[in-house]
Amino acid sequence: FRIVVSDLQNVDQYLFQLAANEVVAIYSELRMASLLAWPHHLESLLSTIKKLRPRVMVMIEIEANTNAPLFMDRFNASLSVSAALFDCLESCMDRDSPCRAIIEGMFLREGIQYLITSRGKESIHRQESIGFWRAFLKRFGMVEITLSNWAFCQANLVAKSNPCWSSCT
Repeated sequence: FRIVVSDLQNVDQYLFQLAANEVVAIYSELRMASLLAWPHHLESLLSTIKKLRPRVMVMIEIEANTNAPLFMDRFNASLSVSAALFDCLESCMDRDSPCRAIIEGMFLREGIQYLITSRGKESIHRQESIGFWRAFLKRFGMVEITLSNWAFCQANLVAKSNPCWSSCT
C-alpha cells in the first residue's frame, strides 16, 4: 500500500507511482467536502482519480446541504448535523468529561455558528446532500454500487461490536 498525503488541491496521478496492472482503491473520509468552496480543485481531483481507474472508491462525508442559499434551509441542515454530533457524544462520552466540554464548547459551538452565519464565498466549510455527490461523481464516470447482503451483515456486526453502536446507521 502507498498512502498519498496531499492538500488535495494539487494531486497529480504521478504521485501514486503505480505499477503496470496495479489495482487501485480510493478511501476518502471527510475530505471531498473540504474542496466544495473551490470547485475547480474538486474537479481536478476527480479527474486525477478517474485517470487512476480505481476498482473501488469509498467516500465518507457528512450528508447535509449546509450550502443552501436560504437561511432557514442552512439552519435546519446545520441543526441536523449538530444534533447527530451531540447524539454521538452522548453515546460515547460521560457528560462530565473534560474532553466533551472542550468538544462541545469549542469545536461544535464554532462549527454551528460558522455553518449558520457563513454564506457564499466566505463559506469554505460546506456539506452537500447525497444527491449532489451522486450527480457529481457520475459526471466522472463513477458508478454507485450497493453493498452485498454479506457486506451489509458484516458492517452491522462491526457496528454492533462497538459499545456506542446505537450512534451508527
